[in-house]
Amino acid sequence: MDFEFATANRIVFGPGAAVRSASDVAALGRRAFVVTRADPQRFSEVLAALGAADIEYVTFSVTGEPTTRLAADAVTAAREAGADVVIGIG
Repeated sequence: MDFEFATANRIVFGPGAAVRSASDVAALGRRAFVVTRADPQRFSEVLAALGAADIEYVTFSVTGEPTTRLAADAVTAAREAGADVVIGIG
């Protein structure tokens, strides 16, 4: 059986990585779709860094394990937001 797996081009992790990566995001686009856990305000430092880098963003909260329906809703929301970059935090 053939199998193929495609993943993100770049994954950044470690303490403070999300805040430091705001400048990297700016090189990719200006409208970010930020996927967070239940409370986006837990990531206010990251969101502030995006704002400081002149990146507009929309947050999308995920509680619990995501379903295929939730993934489809996220795609719709990202398209409606005109996002050119997706950021997952948490």
